[in-house]
Amino acid sequence: MTIQEQLVDILTRTHDDPALFATAVLRVKLREWQRRFFQSIRDRLARGIRHLKAHLRTCHGAGKTFAVACLVLWLVATRPEARALTTAPTWDGVERLLWSEIARVYNGSLLRDLKFGTILTTQLRIRDGWYAIGASSDRPENLEGHHSPVSAMRIVDEAKAVPDEVFTATQGLLDAPETFDIWISTPSIQSGKFFERDVNGGDDVLRVVVTIDDLIAEGIPGKAEWKANAIEEYGGETAEEYRARAYAEYMNDAEGALFPLSWVDRAMAQEWTVEGPLLAGFDVAGSQDGDESVVAVAAIGPELAEVKSLTCWRERDTMISKGRARVAAGGVKLRVDGIGLGKGVLDSLVADGYPAEEYRASDKPHDTERFANRKAEDAWGVRRRLENGTLRLPADRTLKAQLVAMKYKPLPSGKLQVIDPSDSPDRADGVIIALAGRKASKSGGWLELIERENASRKAAA
Repeated sequence: MTIQEQLVDILTRTHDDPALFATAVLRVKLREWQRRFFQSIRDRLARGIRHLKAHLRTCHGAGKTFAVACLVLWLVATRPEARALTTAPTWDGVERLLWSEIARVYNGSLLRDLKFGTILTTQLRIRDGWYAIGASSDRPENLEGHHSPVSAMRIVDEAKAVPDEVFTATQGLLDAPETFDIWISTPSIQSGKFFERDVNGGDDVLRVVVTIDDLIAEGIPGKAEWKANAIEEYGGETAEEYRARAYAEYMNDAEGALFPLSWVDRAMAQEWTVEGPLLAGFDVAGSQDGDESVVAVAAIGPELAEVKSLTCWRERDTMISKGRARVAAGGVKLRVDGIGLGKGVLDSLVADGYPAEEYRASDKPHDTERFANRKAEDAWGVRRRLENGTLRLPADRTLKAQLVAMKYKPLPSGKLQVIDPSDSPDRADGVIIALAGRKASKSGGWLELIERENASRKAAA
């Protein structure tokens, strides 16, 4: 028997057995939950089910992307004229995550050895009309028209964040005689199509839930350490974000307190002081009877941080406010809220030669998986300092009221968003801006840059 004949034989034998295909053709080792999931598919096919729905709700790092990569290759390899479509909320998610995994598995497989198909960036093509392809909800032009006369598969990656219209646009793919409709995600809030399918999808949906404890019990390296770190990172074993990422539980979408009162009271009662580098946050307003302009000066040490001063005023003329901000900052760098009125103040400070930089709450965060924008990430950093008791705040009643009034809530994507109170929390925003992290540079992180800036200022004085 030639090698080609052997391949045809093994593809025939694995036609309804994705677990055997994974080990014999892809030459990979499956985790225990993946093996059970693939066996469930085999069992349903053996019972004559030809329209299979699967719903994978898993903890962080469970291996769900690897599992569906194996299934895409299984479908395309074992069913001539089959077509598979994978989609995700962003093109980066399609190309960098799932399709990089498909390529990795394919390149280590018997398929690659025998030149079965051609793998491209987001496409595996056997011949015309026989392929798998990736498309994203932000590139909708490739979502429709993928019909197969034999068998079709739809993979919806990070389904919690995929817009409803994407499910509608790709539904036509599932008109084939045999279909596999597989949605995978870590869970977010108790709404949206991913949640609704889980709760109301009926008995015909094959549901798989994987927790961090399942992976630890199997002895997967690094998972016990991840669990211990996550408990601390997300605020304890009962925190909803931790439960979602570790135990695949849906989060309540109600708004929660961003800065609990007891933490704020403790920060305002601290008596130690910090001699670390200084940086000032400037929240700009243009009113004499409404919002305040605020400059918060913070000292940031290796472990502790202290808001040294909080200067507030109301002034319509932003150039007068610029001068007051320079006095309040005392020569240290001003990080200016650059949205709206702050943009002109920032430009004027820079034109004057004063050390200043822009802060934009809507900017992309460092951790794009957890946070909706930079403000959410930086506010969470302040929350973490308050929780750990490593922040000292001035005993300011208005600041306390604003901090306590700020809320957070998870979005359908699972990312956290800050919800401001109806009255603008100017003093709280000034503190968040002053304590915010900073993008790293080639010569070091934000802390090192502040230290050098303060050293230069002292030398110049």
